[in-house]
Amino acid sequence: MLKMLSTVARCTRRTHYPGSLNSWSLKRRRSSEANQVPRLQEVGVLEKPLQGQTYQTGQCVFNKALAYRGVVIMSWKANVVDSSHTSGIKSTDYYQLLMDQRDVIHERLIEATPKEPWPRGRFLLAGIDHVCHDDLVPYTPSGGFLPIVNVNARRLFKRNENDRARLVPKATLADWRTQHIPWLNSGQVHIETTRDALRVTATCFYTGRHRLVHRWRCSLRIDNLSPSDSYVIQGHEWDVFSPSGRRHVVKGISLPGNRTVLSPSARTVQHTFYLDITAPLALTWGFFIVSRYSHTEMFRCKIPAFPLESVLRTGVVDDLVKNT
Repeated sequence: MLKMLSTVARCTRRTHYPGSLNSWSLKRRRSSEANQVPRLQEVGVLEKPLQGQTYQTGQCVFNKALAYRGVVIMSWKANVVDSSHTSGIKSTDYYQLLMDQRDVIHERLIEATPKEPWPRGRFLLAGIDHVCHDDLVPYTPSGGFLPIVNVNARRLFKRNENDRARLVPKATLADWRTQHIPWLNSGQVHIETTRDALRVTATCFYTGRHRLVHRWRCSLRIDNLSPSDSYVIQGHEWDVFSPSGRRHVVKGISLPGNRTVLSPSARTVQHTFYLDITAPLALTWGFFIVSRYSHTEMFRCKIPAFPLESVLRTGVVDDLVKNT
């Protein structure tokens, strides 16, 4: 059984209860109910995770790493480069999810929007995430017209009268997928694991060009793999360089920091943001500054270096420049 904490009081921390998966589900705050105690509410029943198969579009799933509900938009084979493995590039099933916005209003899952929307460009859905197959657990929602709250839910899906666990995609979703498959398939996942049991995962997609500016959608996730130790993220250093050696100043990026704690009960933090630079090709490099929770000595946790490429690996050149 899947239970979530619901409350009308605004709060940001997450609590876990033995035997169930829990997170905060925030509703609009009312002044007369601001101090109401959160309560557990049944939202669905967990199903057995699929092995050797992919989840289909419309499947309701639960992200066990970041504790939110979602619906599968589409799946694709991602090229995963893990520095701890010597086997090179590994092909892994990844999914684009439409997230339930009741579950993601907390400091551990932040999605930034582009500061300067383009007059023409690929339409990027609000409240989406890119998730590995192993992080997902399918579930059957308890009820409701649509089991997900998202500004795009009714635009893309409709209720399945015969199966609450699988929504029916609308024609608008099929059109959107056809338009976006090239840039989704261009994505690559880079993983770096430290000796201190910290794993950093970087995912990046090229989303197009407007005039002289190229844009990428990037996601950085940090996992604490230690069964007992806690860590504190004190800050970060992150740079973007073009092949000529020029350092590009990137503004407006909010990476995990400000003493974010990674503990055995709250292991993961993820930030998604957009990079706008004037070079068609670049390389990222950086690290997080981390300390153990009970120590003041700090160390570097490497962020995987990964390329920013403006040409899709499918051979499809960016079509956004056609009428700009």
